[in-house]
Amino acid sequence: MEYNRHLATTKDSQVYTTLADILSQQVEVLADLVQLGQAKTEALTQDDPVTLERIALQEAAKAQELEGIEEQRHRLITALEQQAADLTGQRIELTLGDFISLAPAPWNERLEELQTQLTTLVTEIKETMEFNHRLLLHSLALVNFSLEVLTGGEEEAATYGKPGEGKGVQKTAARVLDAKA
Repeated sequence: MEYNRHLATTKDSQVYTTLADILSQQVEVLADLVQLGQAKTEALTQDDPVTLERIALQEAAKAQELEGIEEQRHRLITALEQQAADLTGQRIELTLGDFISLAPAPWNERLEELQTQLTTLVTEIKETMEFNHRLLLHSLALVNFSLEVLTGGEEEAATYGKPGEGKGVQKTAARVLDAKA
């Protein structure tokens, strides 16, 4: 535990500043993703595919940004683990919680606050994604129902029948044309 004492008593606040900056960036991006998820919910309820496409592109960009920030955090923690291995002669794996518990005041308080914000935002994103998923499933069910009403129910696909028996497609096409007339 020599490394733990070293880490807890270090006066080099650069490590803590760097980690706090990284976590703050993650909080900011996750907050943006929460807002995008809420906007997606609105677009789904308004049946607005143009807005949905725009939001999907923004979400993809934010996900890439978050990946880059997470890579920075991973590099920092890996460097600290290597320092620990150099000091102790043993491989030590540090979780974010471990690092926070070893950080001196006021850093541990700031890092705990950021960790709590991250956890809250991730939970909110997960809940929003699950809700949006249910909205999409509901929309698909409505589309399927509408198609069945328009086509007169399920028909066997011609590609799954015996060769030369493509009547299912013709009947469906005729019903759709009749419905339009």
